[in-house]
Amino acid sequence: MTNNIPDNILSRVQKLLKLAANNANVNEAANAAAKAQQLIDQYNLDMAVLAADKGETELSSEKIDFDQTPLYEGKKAITWKGALANAIARANNCRVFLQGGNIRIVGKTTGVALTRFLFDYVCAEVERLCDVSIKRDRDVTGKVGAKTWANNFKLGAATAVADNLAASQREVQQKYAGTQAMVIISREGQAVEAFMSNNIKLRNKEAHKVAGDASARAAGYQAGKSIDLNRTGLGASASETRLIG
Repeated sequence: MTNNIPDNILSRVQKLLKLAANNANVNEAANAAAKAQQLIDQYNLDMAVLAADKGETELSSEKIDFDQTPLYEGKKAITWKGALANAIARANNCRVFLQGGNIRIVGKTTGVALTRFLFDYVCAEVERLCDVSIKRDRDVTGKVGAKTWANNFKLGAATAVADNLAASQREVQQKYAGTQAMVIISREGQAVEAFMSNNIKLRNKEAHKVAGDASARAAGYQAGKSIDLNRTGLGASASETRLIG
């Protein structure tokens, strides 16, 4: 068993994401990613039901920790990757924050591993879809302002994925509202937030503003809707660390 999820489930998740990443058809890629997240969510719900039946209050005995390897490492913060990381981490009961240009992650080992799988896949899909759009619509993007267009496309795509995740989370919460299993799952995220509050000095910082291009952001949003994941010493000083989301 790897972490808290059986190896056969993690293996199936990895195979689905690999299939999605190598598929030229956007809809097929989206379907593979959706099945991967559904598999994760169903397993967590099953485990929460079992935990509730046993009178337990946690999904697993894994300890919450600050992962030493950044989810993303860069010289400066990238707005769309920060938004994407925040949405996917929350979907898997983790939280992220910025340390310089790096995106750092806090959570239980299994949640961190799953967040990495999904974040890497979606980032690659956003980049790919952006490249496809630029090659297809050279008359729209052009050489002048191409960087602004690409940034807005990627931010639009990340926003769409985040919206899909949030909508699916609301659906699950409504379906299982009032059950002890839902209480247990909700506590996972709350525990991570408490850990961060007690162990990491965070400062709020206004998000970097991306130069506007409404058409590019709309194009990215539509592309991003196809990437539906279908959610059913810490050593960081206050001067260098800030919260995402």
